[in-house]
Amino acid sequence: HLAAILRQCGLPAARSWWLTQHGWLPQAPPNGLRVIAKPTYESASIGIHEDSVFEMCPDAVERLRPRLAVYRQPLTVQEFIKGFEVEVPIFEADDPHTTIAVGIEVDGKRDLDDRFLKYDEVACDEYGFYDFADQDPSIASEAMRIARDAFRVLGLAGVGRVDFRVNHDGSPIIIEMACKPHMTTHSSFSFAAQHIG
Repeated sequence: HLAAILRQCGLPAARSWWLTQHGWLPQAPPNGLRVIAKPTYESASIGIHEDSVFEMCPDAVERLRPRLAVYRQPLTVQEFIKGFEVEVPIFEADDPHTTIAVGIEVDGKRDLDDRFLKYDEVACDEYGFYDFADQDPSIASEAMRIARDAFRVLGLAGVGRVDFRVNHDGSPIIIEMACKPHMTTHSSFSFAAQHIG
């Protein structure tokens, strides 16, 4: 739902579909599209495993039906974007403020390309953070601008986080919005706070 609102408002959000126990809404993703399937109401990569990314095919519903039963909720199926993963924490006072765009690295790699954060890695904190401006300051600045716009468009307040994949063309594309983001010591919020002292 958020992706549809953001896209309608001209913000770059990944194309997304919903799979419920009754079928696809609004329709199935096109066959041949590389997608990631994730439980709609979870966070911290819960329900995301090695086989969560796949190429759409006619029997995708049969493949995903067990996940509908296990997680007892609809699945968000989203186009999978190869590239960097970036989180932008947002703090709101009178207006939304961002400090840095936080890059995610796995095994020391910043360009995740085909990789993505799986639940087992997130649960054990097997990933790290870096200031994405060190990678590309203009893309970091653009991601922060888009994050603030998304926060306003959705009418959020307090704190939030906008997650992106940055494709190899350098375009930041929203993949998730968190209105109650992770605020543990191993989080992009903590990293951003430490970064500014």
